[in-house]
Amino acid sequence: MPDSFDYIRPASLSQALKHLSSDINDAIVVSGGTDVLIQLRYKSISPGKVIYVKDLEELNKIEENPDFVRIGGAVTFSRIMRNEIIKRNFR
Repeated sequence: MPDSFDYIRPASLSQALKHLSSDINDAIVVSGGTDVLIQLRYKSISPGKVIYVKDLEELNKIEENPDFVRIGGAVTFSRIMRNEIIKRNFR
């Protein structure tokens, strides 16, 4: 693991983007994190900042629009498979 890094849990997507834009080359965005933890352990990566976005409401939505369905980046596969919008449009 790296010696140290800042662990950020932003309260909103705009806060996450602000942190990311200030350190784009030294930050990593995490939602689940299993793959990142392995990379940190074996020192494949050494970010200065880890931004945890799993709890952000804006990234946890499944929304139906007239021409498309929007699935947020933090929505889990199991939640996608159980979602009524997905079932109605894609099964």
